[in-house]
Amino acid sequence: MPTVIFDFDSTLIACESLEEVLAARLAGRPDLVAQVREITSLGMEGKISFAESLARRLAIVPPRRADIRRFAATAHRRLTPGMEKLVADLHARRVGVSIVSGTTREMILPVAKRLGIAARRVHGIRPRWGRDGRFLGLRADDPFVKSKAAGVAEISNRWSRPRIGVGDGATDLALLRHGAIDHFVAFTGHARRNAVLVPGVPEARDVAALRRILETLL
Repeated sequence: MPTVIFDFDSTLIACESLEEVLAARLAGRPDLVAQVREITSLGMEGKISFAESLARRLAIVPPRRADIRRFAATAHRRLTPGMEKLVADLHARRVGVSIVSGTTREMILPVAKRLGIAARRVHGIRPRWGRDGRFLGLRADDPFVKSKAAGVAEISNRWSRPRIGVGDGATDLALLRHGAIDHFVAFTGHARRNAVLVPGVPEARDVAALRRILETLL
Protein backbone atom coordinates (compact mmCIF):
# COMPACT_ATOMS: atom_id res chain seq x y z
CA MET A 1 0.00 0.00 0.00
CA PRO A 2 1.61 3.31 -1.05
CA THR A 3 1.64 6.30 1.29
CA VAL A 4 0.98 9.97 0.50
CA ILE A 5 2.20 12.43 3.12
CA PHE A 6 0.56 15.85 2.92
CA ASP A 7 1.75 19.11 4.38
CA PHE A 8 -1.09 21.02 6.05
CA ASP A 9 -0.55 24.76 5.60
CA SER A 10 -0.82 26.13 2.05
CA THR A 11 -1.35 22.58 0.83
CA LEU A 12 -4.34 20.84 2.40
CA ILE A 13 -5.63 24.23 3.49
CA ALA A 14 -5.30 27.58 1.73
CA CYS A 15 -3.38 29.50 4.40
CA GLU A 16 -0.64 29.30 7.04
CA SER A 17 -2.58 28.33 10.16
CA LEU A 18 -0.21 29.54 12.89
CA GLU A 19 0.31 32.78 10.97
CA GLU A 20 -3.46 33.30 10.89
CA VAL A 21 -3.84 32.57 14.60
CA LEU A 22 -1.07 34.99 15.54
CA ALA A 23 -2.35 37.66 13.15
CA ALA A 24 -5.75 37.51 14.86
CA ARG A 25 -4.03 38.27 18.17
CA LEU A 26 -2.21 41.20 16.58
CA ALA A 27 -5.28 43.06 15.40
CA GLY A 28 -4.36 46.72 15.05
CA ARG A 29 -0.64 45.98 14.74
CA PRO A 30 -0.03 45.59 11.00
CA ASP A 31 3.70 46.04 11.56
CA LEU A 32 3.89 42.93 13.73
CA VAL A 33 1.59 40.97 11.41
CA ALA A 34 4.01 41.76 8.59
CA GLN A 35 6.92 40.55 10.75
CA VAL A 36 5.18 37.24 11.44
CA ARG A 37 4.48 36.72 7.75
CA GLU A 38 8.04 37.60 6.76
CA ILE A 39 9.45 35.11 9.27
CA THR A 40 7.07 32.43 7.98
CA SER A 41 8.27 33.10 4.44
CA LEU A 42 11.94 32.94 5.43
CA GLY A 43 11.39 29.56 7.03
CA MET A 44 9.40 28.14 4.12
CA GLU A 45 12.10 29.30 1.69
CA GLY A 46 14.75 27.60 3.81
CA LYS A 47 16.54 30.88 4.55
CA ILE A 48 16.27 30.26 8.29
CA SER A 49 15.71 26.97 10.10
CA PHE A 50 12.21 25.88 11.02
CA ALA A 51 13.16 25.98 14.70
CA GLU A 52 14.27 29.60 14.39
CA SER A 53 11.18 30.53 12.40
CA LEU A 54 8.89 29.00 15.01
CA ALA A 55 10.71 30.56 17.96
CA ARG A 56 10.80 34.02 16.41
CA ARG A 57 7.09 34.02 15.60
CA LEU A 58 6.10 32.83 19.05
CA ALA A 59 8.36 35.46 20.63
CA ILE A 60 6.35 38.20 18.88
CA VAL A 61 3.08 36.96 20.31
CA PRO A 62 2.31 33.63 22.01
CA PRO A 63 -0.92 31.91 21.00
CA ARG A 64 -3.68 30.99 23.41
CA ARG A 65 -5.23 27.55 23.40
CA ALA A 66 -8.64 29.10 22.78
CA ASP A 67 -7.23 30.73 19.61
CA ILE A 68 -5.92 27.37 18.41
CA ARG A 69 -9.22 25.63 19.07
CA ARG A 70 -11.21 28.42 17.43
CA PHE A 71 -9.17 28.14 14.25
CA ALA A 72 -9.32 24.33 14.31
CA ALA A 73 -13.12 24.39 14.49
CA THR A 74 -13.39 26.36 11.24
CA ALA A 75 -10.27 25.20 9.38
CA HIS A 76 -12.32 22.89 7.14
CA ARG A 77 -13.72 26.02 5.46
CA ARG A 78 -10.20 26.68 4.18
CA LEU A 79 -9.66 23.28 2.59
CA THR A 80 -8.02 23.59 -0.81
CA PRO A 81 -10.71 23.02 -3.46
CA GLY A 82 -10.56 19.42 -4.65
CA MET A 83 -8.44 18.11 -1.77
CA GLU A 84 -11.33 16.45 0.06
CA LYS A 85 -12.25 14.44 -3.03
CA LEU A 86 -8.61 13.59 -3.76
CA VAL A 87 -8.04 12.22 -0.25
CA ALA A 88 -11.28 10.23 -0.45
CA ASP A 89 -10.15 8.72 -3.76
CA LEU A 90 -6.75 7.83 -2.30
CA HIS A 91 -8.45 6.07 0.58
CA ALA A 92 -10.72 4.22 -1.85
CA ARG A 93 -7.58 2.91 -3.56
CA ARG A 94 -6.19 1.78 -0.21
CA VAL A 95 -3.44 4.40 -0.26
CA GLY A 96 -2.26 5.39 3.21
CA VAL A 97 -2.62 9.11 3.88
CA SER A 98 -0.71 11.01 6.57
CA ILE A 99 -0.28 14.67 7.51
CA VAL A 100 3.06 16.07 8.63
CA SER A 101 3.06 19.74 9.60
CA GLY A 102 5.04 22.39 11.42
CA THR A 103 1.86 23.72 13.01
CA THR A 104 0.18 22.48 16.16
CA ARG A 105 -1.29 19.00 15.90
CA GLU A 106 -4.39 20.23 17.71
CA MET A 107 -5.23 22.55 14.80
CA ILE A 108 -4.97 19.73 12.27
CA LEU A 109 -7.02 17.02 13.95
CA PRO A 110 -10.54 18.32 13.10
CA VAL A 111 -9.64 18.62 9.41
CA ALA A 112 -7.99 15.20 9.47
CA LYS A 113 -11.16 13.71 10.96
CA ARG A 114 -13.25 15.30 8.22
CA LEU A 115 -10.89 13.79 5.62
CA GLY A 116 -11.04 10.35 7.22
CA ILE A 117 -7.39 10.45 8.27
CA ALA A 118 -6.75 8.64 11.55
CA ALA A 119 -5.33 10.69 14.43
CA ARG A 120 -2.31 8.37 14.62
CA ARG A 121 -1.40 9.55 11.11
CA VAL A 122 -1.36 13.25 12.08
CA HIS A 123 1.98 14.70 13.14
CA GLY A 124 2.76 18.24 14.29
CA ILE A 125 4.10 20.20 17.24
CA ARG A 126 2.58 19.79 20.70
CA PRO A 127 2.91 22.98 22.78
CA ARG A 128 2.63 23.04 26.56
CA TRP A 129 -0.49 24.80 27.86
CA GLY A 130 -1.42 26.07 31.30
CA ARG A 131 -4.72 25.18 32.90
CA ASP A 132 -5.98 28.61 31.90
CA GLY A 133 -4.99 28.03 28.26
CA ARG A 134 -1.84 30.16 28.39
CA PHE A 135 1.04 29.13 26.16
CA LEU A 136 3.80 27.76 28.39
CA GLY A 137 6.31 26.99 25.67
CA LEU A 138 7.38 24.20 23.39
CA ARG A 139 8.26 20.69 24.54
CA ALA A 140 12.00 20.17 24.63
CA ASP A 141 11.50 16.47 23.86
CA ASP A 142 9.34 17.11 20.77
CA PRO A 143 11.49 16.53 17.65
CA PHE A 144 8.94 18.31 15.46
CA VAL A 145 9.95 21.56 17.16
CA LYS A 146 13.37 21.15 15.56
CA SER A 147 12.20 20.22 12.05
CA LYS A 148 9.85 17.97 10.13
CA ALA A 149 12.77 15.77 9.14
CA ALA A 150 13.72 15.28 12.78
CA GLY A 151 10.11 14.60 13.67
CA VAL A 152 9.57 11.87 11.11
CA ALA A 153 12.97 10.23 11.56
CA GLU A 154 11.53 7.56 13.84
CA ILE A 155 8.13 7.14 12.18
CA SER A 156 8.80 7.13 8.44
CA ASN A 157 9.69 3.43 8.57
CA ARG A 158 6.03 2.77 9.36
CA TRP A 159 4.97 4.23 6.02
CA SER A 160 4.66 1.71 3.21
CA ARG A 161 6.35 2.42 -0.10
CA PRO A 162 6.32 4.24 -2.35
CA ARG A 163 6.23 7.22 0.04
CA ILE A 164 5.17 10.42 -1.70
CA GLY A 165 5.37 13.80 -0.01
CA VAL A 166 3.27 16.79 -1.07
CA GLY A 167 4.02 20.29 0.19
CA ASP A 168 4.97 23.86 -0.54
CA GLY A 169 8.10 24.58 1.48
CA ALA A 170 11.73 23.74 2.08
CA THR A 171 10.79 21.83 5.22
CA ASP A 172 8.69 19.48 3.07
CA LEU A 173 11.38 18.97 0.46
CA ALA A 174 13.80 18.16 3.29
CA LEU A 175 11.91 14.91 3.87
CA LEU A 176 13.07 13.75 0.44
CA ARG A 177 16.65 14.84 1.05
CA HIS A 178 16.70 12.96 4.36
CA GLY A 179 15.31 9.80 2.79
CA ALA A 180 12.01 9.81 4.68
CA ILE A 181 10.07 9.84 1.39
CA ASP A 182 10.78 8.43 -2.06
CA HIS A 183 9.18 11.19 -4.15
CA PHE A 184 8.17 14.79 -3.58
CA VAL A 185 5.59 16.93 -5.35
CA ALA A 186 5.82 20.71 -4.99
CA PHE A 187 2.27 22.01 -4.49
CA THR A 188 2.20 25.65 -5.59
CA GLY A 189 -1.53 26.30 -5.63
CA HIS A 190 -1.28 28.88 -2.83
CA ALA A 191 2.39 29.82 -2.62
CA ARG A 192 5.07 29.32 -5.27
CA ARG A 193 8.40 29.12 -3.49
CA ASN A 194 11.75 28.84 -5.23
CA ALA A 195 12.98 26.51 -2.50
CA VAL A 196 10.87 23.65 -3.85
CA LEU A 197 11.18 24.43 -7.56
CA VAL A 198 14.23 22.27 -8.11
CA PRO A 199 15.26 19.91 -10.91
CA GLY A 200 13.57 16.54 -10.75
CA VAL A 201 10.69 17.70 -8.56
CA PRO A 202 7.31 17.88 -10.31
CA GLU A 203 5.17 20.95 -9.69
CA ALA A 204 1.40 20.87 -9.16
CA ARG A 205 -0.26 24.27 -9.44
CA ASP A 206 -3.67 22.90 -8.48
CA VAL A 207 -5.29 19.70 -7.26
CA ALA A 208 -6.09 18.49 -10.77
CA ALA A 209 -2.38 18.62 -11.64
CA LEU A 210 -1.51 16.98 -8.33
CA ARG A 211 -3.89 14.15 -9.08
CA ARG A 212 -2.25 13.55 -12.46
CA ILE A 213 1.24 13.50 -10.94
CA LEU A 214 0.21 11.12 -8.19
CA GLU A 215 -1.21 8.74 -10.79
CA THR A 216 2.28 8.39 -12.29
CA LEU A 217 3.90 7.76 -8.90
CA LEU A 218 1.47 5.41 -7.19
